[in-house]
Amino acid sequence: MCALFLASCAGTYYGGYRFDPRPTEVVLEVPGAQDLPRALFRVAGVRRADADAGRGPELVVDVRLENPGESELVLERDALTVVSGNLTELGPMRQEPAGPLVAPPGEARKFQLSFALPAGSTPGDLELDGMNLRWALSNAKARATGSISFARIDPYDDPYWPRGYGGYAFGGYGWICY
Repeated sequence: MCALFLASCAGTYYGGYRFDPRPTEVVLEVPGAQDLPRALFRVAGVRRADADAGRGPELVVDVRLENPGESELVLERDALTVVSGNLTELGPMRQEPAGPLVAPPGEARKFQLSFALPAGSTPGDLELDGMNLRWALSNAKARATGSISFARIDPYDDPYWPRGYGGYAFGGYGWICY
């Protein structure tokens, strides 16, 4: 019974892996445009392995493409790479929903990108205290490339994590997962 309870505390994501900035913005400078297309990126966390789906741990990045322009806004899949703090490249990448990373004119679209950790590794092996995401964004009139660095938030400085998170305690009402 106790083992079942303790297993229930292990969520989909590893605890303590929150990153800044969240979100960060990339703007595509289009000559003559009033409203500029942009992409917002946020590291959602590090997802645990899923044996049923045949996947190991993954770094998950949420993306929102906003396109006020008159041509498709494209996040170029082949340009997307992530390296960890010890310069280990993550991947291959998979995405949800499947298909091109495109926002049609006048629309916004959200995607979730998952970058596989190298086989047999855990988040602790890769210095995930910092990472860098390389990207390319384009439309019919412009193209931009660049990179974004993300830094892990110290769990003790993160207001969303209570002090002393990540363990178990016995209180007046029984075992507590925090």
